[in-house]
Amino acid sequence: MNERRYNVILIVSDTFRFDLLTGFRVRNRVARVPRLSRFASEYIVFSRAYTASFPTVPHRHDLSISRFTFSGWEPLPRDEATLPMTLKNVWLYGHVDC
Repeated sequence: MNERRYNVILIVSDTFRFDLLTGFRVRNRVARVPRLSRFASEYIVFSRAYTASFPTVPHRHDLSISRFTFSGWEPLPRDEATLPMTLKNVWLYGHVDC
């Protein structure tokens, strides 16, 4: 059986609003991001995904373990299964950049 494998690219950017992307059909006369807009128009975009936290570190905790962590600015527990760890079990390659 030939399984289809998909590429997953997760972009997390601080202070980057959805309405700056023309791919979301919202025009902004100040910022233009044509390559990112083209990328968004060709692939699956989760436009109804909402964060449980607003500040950077708490939001990344929520995103990384797929639940609201109530941890504030504290690091994640070392034994907590994270999204990159889970994906690593499925795919052979991965990259995390800050």
